[in-house]
Amino acid sequence: MNEDKTVSAIVPLFNEGKTVGRVVKALIGSGSLSEIIFINDGSTDDSLEVLRGFGNQIKIINFKKNHGKGRAVAEGIRRARGKFLFLCDADLLHFRPDHVKAILAPVLSGRAKASFGVPTVDNHGKVIRYLKNQVYLAGERVYPREVLLPHLDKLGRTKGAGGSEVILNTIFKAKDICVVKLKGLAKPSKEQKW
Repeated sequence: MNEDKTVSAIVPLFNEGKTVGRVVKALIGSGSLSEIIFINDGSTDDSLEVLRGFGNQIKIINFKKNHGKGRAVAEGIRRARGKFLFLCDADLLHFRPDHVKAILAPVLSGRAKASFGVPTVDNHGKVIRYLKNQVYLAGERVYPREVLLPHLDKLGRTKGAGGSEVILNTIFKAKDICVVKLKGLAKPSKEQKW
């Protein structure tokens, strides 16, 4: 495997002012990332102000209006410079630097072509079982950048929850993906967010 193990984090967000600051801190604290790119997808809350508070520790792409997660992710991938990409949601609860290291490890070591991270607890800290079909909706993923580049146009046209993940699920076979249980990580359900 090529020794270039630079990693860019790509984090799309829309109205995640309550959680995004903690996500930024975990990404910075991991020490594993060569760049951290947030794509503010037309947020109407204080998300952009929270991001700006981190100064030059992160890069911000700011869309004036909402275009959808797929387009935000595609733009982040276009601008990223890392050989590997860590796609990450901005609504994570209890996200820690060790989660970043855990999801990167299978790909950076060459054990897997991609990795998907899944939460292990609900919002109240109760252990949950992540069902097999839910793995394919995971927002936390690691890929080599070069394999995503041919998919940017299709990715950029997706709308709605899970649309970008459906496109990304077609890139590798299940045997090439490592599913990483991120101990203590929780995500709010879509119903809670709505």
